[in-house]
Amino acid sequence: MDSTGQALIAGLAPYNVSLGPQRPDGGRVLMLMDDAGELLIQRVLNTQQLTQPELLADVLDGVRRDLLVAGGCTAPEVLASLRHSDRVKPYAA
Repeated sequence: MDSTGQALIAGLAPYNVSLGPQRPDGGRVLMLMDDAGELLIQRVLNTQQLTQPELLADVLDGVRRDLLVAGGCTAPEVLASLRHSDRVKPYAA
């Protein structure tokens, strides 16, 4: 397995991580499954996310956040701060 796959497996250790074959556009499909083999998260990662460590770290953070939200483990104040974050600017008419 390549270093990207190893980084994903290490970063998402409690889950079964599968990184699909390279797509025609250079991206790959990341799939996270539980112990029963049920699909929890599926993402298409582009070439930049697979080759740039800072973008791969963002992917890991996003997947972890989505797992927390899906599992209901995120406190309401955390969700509120994410909604009001500077990352997403509101649309101004």
